[in-house]
Amino acid sequence: MNRGYRCWFSKLNGGLRLLALFVSILLLLPKIDLIPITGASAIRFDDILLFLMILLLFINFLKSSRKIIIKVEWIFALLFLYMVFSNILNISFFERSNILYSIRYIEYFAFFYAGFYFSQKYSLQKLLKYYLYVTAIFVFIQYFGNSIHHILPTFIHRNGVITGLTAGPWELGAVLNIILVVYAFKKNNTRMLIFKVFVVTSLFIILTGSRSPFAVHLFILICYLFFSVSYKNKIFLFLSLPIIAIIGNIIFSNISLPIKDRSKKLFSYDNSELVEKYFDTVEISPLGLGFDNNEIKDSVNKNIGDLSWAIRSMKWVYSVKLWLENDISIFFGVGPGTLGRAIDGGIIRVLTEFGIIGFIIYFYLLYKIAVTYGIVAIFIVLSLIMNMLMIDIHNAYKVMSLFYFIIGVLAWKKYQQQLIQ
Repeated sequence: MNRGYRCWFSKLNGGLRLLALFVSILLLLPKIDLIPITGASAIRFDDILLFLMILLLFINFLKSSRKIIIKVEWIFALLFLYMVFSNILNISFFERSNILYSIRYIEYFAFFYAGFYFSQKYSLQKLLKYYLYVTAIFVFIQYFGNSIHHILPTFIHRNGVITGLTAGPWELGAVLNIILVVYAFKKNNTRMLIFKVFVVTSLFIILTGSRSPFAVHLFILICYLFFSVSYKNKIFLFLSLPIIAIIGNIIFSNISLPIKDRSKKLFSYDNSELVEKYFDTVEISPLGLGFDNNEIKDSVNKNIGDLSWAIRSMKWVYSVKLWLENDISIFFGVGPGTLGRAIDGGIIRVLTEFGIIGFIIYFYLLYKIAVTYGIVAIFIVLSLIMNMLMIDIHNAYKVMSLFYFIIGVLAWKKYQQQLIQ
C-alpha cells in the first residue's frame, strides 16, 4: 500500500491538497442543484468541483512512473465497470436502467482521495465538529422554519421536516451514525466528549423521526461501552440493558415525538398481511418504475398497520418480482437506476439492480474496506449495512461522500503508520 501511494500519489500533491480542502467544504454545504435531470439527481455545483479533482487525479496517475493500485481501488474499479456493463445490458435488452446512477459512484469514490489528501494537513475531527455546528443551525431553522420560511432559500426551509444538510431525515440520521462512530472509536477521545456527541446527535435523529438510524445509534453506543469497559462491567452492562429500556419506555411513553409517533404500529401483524396481499396483486412493468407512493398511500387504511411498512412492502415485492422475471436479471440485475429514486431498502436494491454477481462485488468491497482500515472502518461499514436494511443509503450522496472521505483519512493514517514501521 505505501509504495502505491508513494508512487502515483507523489505528483501534484500541492494542488490536490488544496483541491481536497475545497472538496471537504462540500460536506458542510447543502446540495445545490444546477441542472435538473428527469429520473435522476440533478447536476450540482459539487459535480463540477469533483470532476476537476477526478481530472487532476487522472493526470497525476498518467505522470507517475510506477502505477501501483491498491486492492480497494481495484475492487471499486471492478464494481464500477460491472455497473456500467449491467446498464448497457439492460438498456440493450429491456430499454431500462440509468447510467447516471453508475457515474455517481465515481463521484462518491473521489471523496476517498479527498480524505487522503485533506488529512495530510487538516484535522478530520475538527471538520466533523464544524459539521455538527452547521447541522445544529440548519436543524434549528428547519424546526422553526414555518414561521420564517419567507426569508429562507428552498434548500434550507423544509416545511418543518428535519434534514440538516442532507436530502432527507433518513440521510441525516445515517450521516450522524458515521460521525458518532468516528468519535466513539477514535483513540484519545474522552468518555464525556463521546457522550456529549451521542446526546446531541441522538436529539437530531429523534427530531427527524428516522427509526433505522436511531436504532443504529443505540447499537454504536452499546458497542462502544462494551469495548471500553472491563469484563465485570461488560456483564453489568448486559444485565442493565433491559432495565434501561423499560425506564426509557416509561419516560417517553407520554411524550409526543416524531420517531415515537411514527412507530405505534411498527410491529403490527397487519404488516405481514400487507406483504402477502401485495405479492398476489402487484403487477410489474418491463421498464421498472411501476410503483407510485400516492397510489399506495391511498390504498392503505392508515389505521391498519404501519404506513412506512405498507409503502416499503409494495416496493420490495415489485423489485423482487421484476428481478426474478428472467435469468439475465437474476445474475446481472435489472440495472442501476431502474427502480427509481428509492425502494426503501438498500440491500434488496443492490441485489435486484446489480444481480447476484454485483451483490457479491459490492459487499466484498465493503468487507475489504472494513478489514483494511481498522475498527473505525469496521463500525462505519456495519452502520452502513444496518441502515441499508430499510434505506437506499448506498445511493445517498451525503452519506457515501462522508463514508469514502473518512476511509481516505484512515488510508492516510495507515500509510503513515507503515512508514514509521
